[in-house]
Amino acid sequence: MTKFLKLVAEDLVKRFGDAISDLTLVFPNQRARLFFHRHLSAYLTKPIWSPRVTTISEMMQGISGFQYDDPINLVTKLFLVYREVKNNDESFDNFYFWGEVMLADFDQIDKYMVDAQSLFSNIKDIKDIEERFGGLSPEQSEALSEYLGIVMDDSQPSDIKANYLSIWDKLGIIYSKFKSELQQQGICYEGMAYRMAAEKILHGELFVMADNTIVFIGFNALNRCEKELFRYFKREGKALFYWDYAPFFVNNPDHEAGEYIRENISLFENALPREVIENSAVQQKEINLIAAPSTVAQGKLVPKILDQLSNSGARLNESTAIVLPNENLLIPTIQAIPDSIQQINITLGYPLKETPAFSLAEHLVKLQTNARDSGNNSIKFYHKDVISVLNNPYIRICEPELASELIVKIKQKNRIYPTANMLAVSPLLSAIFTKLQPGQPITTYLITICKEIAQQVAAKSENDEGSQHRITLEFLYALFKSLNRLHGVISTLNFEISNKVFLPLLRKSFHQERVSFYGEPLAGLQIMGFLETRALDFENVIILSFNDDILPGRRHPVSFITPSLRSAFELPGHKHQNALYAYYFYRLLNRAKRIYLVYSNRTEGLSTGEVSRFGLQLQMEQVYGKINTIHVGFDINITPPPPISITKNAEVLDTLIENLTRNGKSIMLSPSGLTSYISCPLRFYFRYCIGIKEEEELEEEIGSLEFGKIIHGTMENLYKDYANSTVTGDMVEQLIKDEKKVDDILEKVFYNVFLKQEKEDAEEELSGRNIIARNALRYTIFKMLKVDKARAPFFLMSQEKDMYFPMTASVNGMQRDVLVGGFIDRLEKKDDAFWVVDYKTGRKGSNMGRFSLIDNLFDARHIQNTKEVFQVFCYCLAVQHNHEASKVTPALWFVKMLKTEDEMKVNYKAGKTYEPIDDFSDFRYEFQQRLEQLIAEIFDKNIAFQQTSNRDNCRLCPFISICGRD
Repeated sequence: MTKFLKLVAEDLVKRFGDAISDLTLVFPNQRARLFFHRHLSAYLTKPIWSPRVTTISEMMQGISGFQYDDPINLVTKLFLVYREVKNNDESFDNFYFWGEVMLADFDQIDKYMVDAQSLFSNIKDIKDIEERFGGLSPEQSEALSEYLGIVMDDSQPSDIKANYLSIWDKLGIIYSKFKSELQQQGICYEGMAYRMAAEKILHGELFVMADNTIVFIGFNALNRCEKELFRYFKREGKALFYWDYAPFFVNNPDHEAGEYIRENISLFENALPREVIENSAVQQKEINLIAAPSTVAQGKLVPKILDQLSNSGARLNESTAIVLPNENLLIPTIQAIPDSIQQINITLGYPLKETPAFSLAEHLVKLQTNARDSGNNSIKFYHKDVISVLNNPYIRICEPELASELIVKIKQKNRIYPTANMLAVSPLLSAIFTKLQPGQPITTYLITICKEIAQQVAAKSENDEGSQHRITLEFLYALFKSLNRLHGVISTLNFEISNKVFLPLLRKSFHQERVSFYGEPLAGLQIMGFLETRALDFENVIILSFNDDILPGRRHPVSFITPSLRSAFELPGHKHQNALYAYYFYRLLNRAKRIYLVYSNRTEGLSTGEVSRFGLQLQMEQVYGKINTIHVGFDINITPPPPISITKNAEVLDTLIENLTRNGKSIMLSPSGLTSYISCPLRFYFRYCIGIKEEEELEEEIGSLEFGKIIHGTMENLYKDYANSTVTGDMVEQLIKDEKKVDDILEKVFYNVFLKQEKEDAEEELSGRNIIARNALRYTIFKMLKVDKARAPFFLMSQEKDMYFPMTASVNGMQRDVLVGGFIDRLEKKDDAFWVVDYKTGRKGSNMGRFSLIDNLFDARHIQNTKEVFQVFCYCLAVQHNHEASKVTPALWFVKMLKTEDEMKVNYKAGKTYEPIDDFSDFRYEFQQRLEQLIAEIFDKNIAFQQTSNRDNCRLCPFISICGRD
């Protein structure tokens, strides 16, 4: 196998000898130039000057006499023309998307030398057709729409569609005026330079640029301007053309891969004889088509493929290429390369938009976009933006402790909009958490932050021999360059760009930015993008992401030019792309011996899991013989996680006792802790033995927990003046009438619970759904007061008072005191009974507040419905012990649903009906006996902490990820 570039180098040396230095070489990409020079050096016997290398784009610019302008700057200039032509004050935010579409269309129109005015008048005519035929039936409308390639919808148009339609008839004027403005400034876009250069050639205004020969190497599809350039140099006898192809697709007039190369060869004779090209091809190939079970699994197959290649005698050096049509597989592929491969060369470059640098810039823009100025020099930022910035890896490098402390503080204090004063605790954080003033460019702010972070990272890298900080600095430098470029563009504008549209500009600026990997480009295993393979040949080729939606892809860019007009005016469409990628694919296979085509057969995201059409063509055409088809699957026999069991050894029991002991004396167990054990002993272990707590999260809206705390706090404050006294209906009526008092108490408790501060010191006001929640709480409070009024009089003994029932338990062979109880929401004396009232702020299920057997209160299968009864029974035990009460009535007040006093009482199933419980004494002995057994079990060293057998209890468990239960 003789590589194409080697054939070219050999031919040029034969033709020109040492005079090859006088040539000008034109390649389709940078990588081809490097490999060509390597081949060239093999045919030289002495040092010579390297031939001049250029690109077609540079040649066109030189002929035109104009300078290329920055793409972002071009969009802003187009906006000014657009606004002048349409005579409106439309914002740049609304225009930006359509501006990029317009610019792309203008570029193609010029490169293919289309009669712009004729095209734009046809566009206007199609719009008229759409409007005239608005009364067609859906079937007729769909047929005409498909034929013309336009959207025909009688429904109310969206803002985007309305804007799209409104500028169709202005496109011609905008195009002409825009180009005129650019010409006056001596600047251009690429297509404009191409057209001006081609028109100079056609008008005979171009003279030979140099006496040397121009050599065009490895091109395929040419636009009309490029053809005119090639014709000119051919006429002048100053050009050589080297075309590469596989004979089978050139000889087949119907094969899409040869659509453009056949025309090129007929117009511009190939400098290499046909037999040389044909003899360089490899006829015997080993082609493997591999279906992987997922996108990531493709990277996992790379080591196996490389191992197979090595075992077959292949060299895993520059003769082997891993081709990535999808750049997102770059990192998984690099990570999959075995350590045994010492040299690799990565030509893709790491996309900057995937780095923490882009993430930082994006979050900083969002931070400024959502910043608030609440007056009195108080600047506030949205907590999600703040936390995103503080969690950025670069901020973590510079301010690790402060960033963590601030995040904890924001969550603990539930600061939805933390203030700048709270956040500005270091010079770097002060610079970050500063609101931009009107007219201040955001690029200046971002550049300042970038430089400050880079300085701190550089200082840390001096004391760190690792490479991570150096990579960080590379990313920051790329960010700095992009921001400076943007700043240069934006500073020249006479209109303001909002933060909303700045983000797309930033993304566009980052889109083409790559951080290059260091390495020897002509040595080692090659990892490259698909388009970088142009004009290159490899013995061993591995193509990943060989899916149809990636290769050739289904890219249908938004355009003002309909598919029908594209075809009529010979502008490129989807067929052009298919033919282009078909040529690149088959040409790459032409000289390869071993080929692996790997695709994902899984439907995920936008991918349908279909193999590329080129793979199906290979199987059907059988040009290279049989294709080996391999299906790789996951081993779905996943071993379930083993059950978790914690033995109660001395260390475990000592830790549990230490965590449950209060005041250095008794072990204290709350009803909620006991129901946690009943529900799942392992959950109890996680919470009360090793002390794992749920991660504290900031709540933007009132949750069920906060709702309950506010109800408890408000009722306690409303009745605190009536403690140890009889509450009458008239007293409650006075509370109901004194709405201001109720509102003030509710507001105070609301701020204390939700915002964790006094209302007078609050840094933010209630808004949105929290106002609705506050109103719902107010409604609930008044509803509760009305129930109290109806059930008065009652003697209020206490509110939110802790009360316990003493028990004993054997722990490690010793008797220990255990106190069971907690805070009782309200203790009343009514008639001849003590009422234990427990507020319940959740929604009452159909089986809540009732039970059939005492055993059900201690059963994991029933505890979700009976835990409220269990808790209030524990409180009843404590009341009977502390007050020597003979009669205690357990009461559950479901505040959202309860209307009468009778609904409070716990119900017991007696026979076929449920009866209210007036006296807990009827159940005390059995309940107490079962409670003693439960506590004995908790401290029994022979009974391990195990997972519950009732999986329904796992659904809302905060520790489900630890157990691994689904």
